[in-house]
Amino acid sequence: AGPRTIGVAIDPLVLAAGLVILAAAGAICLWYLRRKGETVDDED
Repeated sequence: AGPRTIGVAIDPLVLAAGLVILAAAGAICLWYLRRKGETVDDED
C-alpha cells in the first residue's frame, strides 16, 4: 500500500507541475517571439 499511496499522491502533483510548466513555457515563448519580432523590426 505504501508505494501505491505515494504514486497516487504524486500523480496530481506531477500533473499540476506539468500544467504550470507548459503554461509558463507557452507564456515565455509568446513573450520571446514578441520581443524577437520587435527587435527584428527595429533592426531592419
